[in-house]
Amino acid sequence: MAWVLSNPIITAPIIGASRPEQLADNLKVVELKLDDSLKQKLDDLTAEYRKGDSLR
Repeated sequence: MAWVLSNPIITAPIIGASRPEQLADNLKVVELKLDDSLKQKLDDLTAEYRKGDSLR
């Protein structure tokens, strides 16, 4: 979730929770700042999937 929120292209991340405590945990992520190296690693790992099926 922190990685999704760090991506300026994503304007409306969708979160899901079936219990109130899950929602509370999800909302804590808003205050989390990813380390630049971790964000880059996640960007690299997901690059192919973010291209979409038609390009793969």
